[in-house]
Amino acid sequence: MARSDITIRAEGLTKRFGNLVAVDDVSFTVRQGEVFGLLGPNGAGKSTTIRMLCGILKPTAGYAEIAGINVVKTPEQVKRTIGYMSQRFGLYDDLTVRENILFYARLYIGNWKKAAERANEVMEKLELHSYANTTAGQLSGGWRQRLALACAITHKPPVLFLDEPTAGVDPLSRRMFWDILYDMAAEGVTLFVTTHYMEEAERCDTIGFLWHGKLAALGSPEKIKKTSIPAGVYTIKGVSPAEVVNTLKGLPFVAETSQYGSEVHVITNIPEDVTHKIREQLMAMGLNQARVAPSVPSIEDVFMYISHEKANNIKQNE
Repeated sequence: MARSDITIRAEGLTKRFGNLVAVDDVSFTVRQGEVFGLLGPNGAGKSTTIRMLCGILKPTAGYAEIAGINVVKTPEQVKRTIGYMSQRFGLYDDLTVRENILFYARLYIGNWKKAAERANEVMEKLELHSYANTTAGQLSGGWRQRLALACAITHKPPVLFLDEPTAGVDPLSRRMFWDILYDMAAEGVTLFVTTHYMEEAERCDTIGFLWHGKLAALGSPEKIKKTSIPAGVYTIKGVSPAEVVNTLKGLPFVAETSQYGSEVHVITNIPEDVTHKIREQLMAMGLNQARVAPSVPSIEDVFMYISHEKANNIKQNE
């Protein structure tokens, strides 16, 4: 399906709570069938942004539109149009899987017969039939999330918001969940996801990075990895990661060091190749077996770099 139609539009979206600016002049667009991921540390403004887009919170300033509907002027119409789920989705633990889905289908559809038909369609789509008579409280985390998704799509929404949808779910269940999301996107459903999992961010068509309410980066994962770190990223192997981190931390040309299993990623703050500088520093500390090489940054590297740079800017301005 050609994804040319914009289904989510935010222009100068802002939310203040007293003196706190939770979301600060945020603008972006999301096209039909696109998977858009919103990243950022806790308190960055992700949930506030998603609640404004869903018509739950009224923006202090700015404009937002969902599937052609003005969020500020007609929030109730937006709520009837979208699907929404989160890690705290309101399932009823004492109701069965079928009863939970039927409950939400009746709320959205009204007609009992049509609601029952749609409930069966959704259970078939998400492979929930074998759990139809199991109470929600008995389900594992992965199946609870699948049930939550089923409840959120009973009315066939063109836009689906997922706020930390796989938090606390095991990796296999997360992968299966994302396979379902891809199928929905292929059918033309627009997906707006907030997540803390960097591997999930890599799965998105477009990602935006929020920092203290501001949009610090926006683009495809590949574009963000290429453009968000103006300096360099290096991988160090063959020596104790803890020793490497302690040796390089605080050096003037090092912005951030992070351990990834038996490797260390080093993000520098200068654009020139510093492979030799890193190697010389490690050799001076007796780490002669270290293997140092430039590497392609990951989304997590970008996350760490932006967080480091923004935190430093705040300190310098205090």
